[in-house]
Amino acid sequence: MATTRSKSGAAYFVVQNSAESADLLISAVTEEAKRVEFHSSRLGPEGIMRMEKIVGNILVPAGGSRNFQQGGDHMMLMGLTRSFSNGDKINVTLIFEHAGEIEVEFPVRVGRGPASR
Repeated sequence: MATTRSKSGAAYFVVQNSAESADLLISAVTEEAKRVEFHSSRLGPEGIMRMEKIVGNILVPAGGSRNFQQGGDHMMLMGLTRSFSNGDKINVTLIFEHAGEIEVEFPVRVGRGPASR
């Protein structure tokens, strides 16, 4: 079983908004990391991928969705508090302006490569 003692990790997911009005993803928290940040990966003018912190709230359109995926917008767990193995679970609370706090469980996948769906 693969185990990692990384200092950070990324989470990929889709937020669905079935409401008739847009919502804002304000922040996220977990006991498994010292802080949670939302980042965006973009191809820079020199052809190199760059990751930048998303400043401000993230819009989730009414009746729509927002994808957080490898190579695009994603959630970073910074300062992980313990080691993780494949199959472990990380609980994260997503905090929205209108929907409030929503708890989500993410499966751990140790190693790099394409994210499984």
